[in-house]
Amino acid sequence: MPFKGAPEAVREVLGGRIDFYFSPLLSVVPLIEGKELDGSRSRASRATRPATIPTTLEAATPTPTISSGSACSRPAAPAEIVDRLYSEIAKALNDPAMKQALKKLGANPMPLKPAEFEAFIRAEIESNAKLIKAAGIAPN
Repeated sequence: MPFKGAPEAVREVLGGRIDFYFSPLLSVVPLIEGKELDGSRSRASRATRPATIPTTLEAATPTPTISSGSACSRPAAPAEIVDRLYSEIAKALNDPAMKQALKKLGANPMPLKPAEFEAFIRAEIESNAKLIKAAGIAPN
């Protein structure tokens, strides 16, 4: 069942109309802390907030690692502009106040250089394609 975003899908879980949803963690932290949702983190390590969420392996429900996050997107641009954007974003993410604010949210910044980000996205597409094929999921 397609959803327009995490809020719509989470409402369906809370309403008991679907059994589970892979949600971006930051979208559901207040619900987990308020004991309205239960879950596990599909990563190899626990998040900083809430640290009580087990990983899927700790919860004995092994699943593939599923990534979610935010990225800075922009139209195609010359390399010097892309490099400058990366440099400024990385500088902001290294600011102690920003690090503290993100930690309080449970976010784990992962600034990737443009080439690293491209490789990361290609690996995500390949991993998800394998998962889709293994699950027998076909387009509607």
